[in-house]
Amino acid sequence: MDLFQHVDGGYRRRVRTWATAFATMVFLWQRGSRFFMANDPTLVDGRGSLKDFYVRDRRGTLPATGDPLRSVPRCLSRAC
Repeated sequence: MDLFQHVDGGYRRRVRTWATAFATMVFLWQRGSRFFMANDPTLVDGRGSLKDFYVRDRRGTLPATGDPLRSVPRCLSRAC
């Protein structure tokens, strides 16, 4: 049992709070990725394509895209 359920116990509120936090994290992740790619000296114009994004994700120079998505079922389960 996590602290949120101990204090509040409401599943609907937990889902609503999680959705807000997840949307905020996606926004910040996107903004950080754009910053890193804009300041990457290997990119000619400071902009990257989806392929560049994927390559840098695999190299570990950008935050991994799959990690937050894999956490969704665990965070939204009622047993959590």
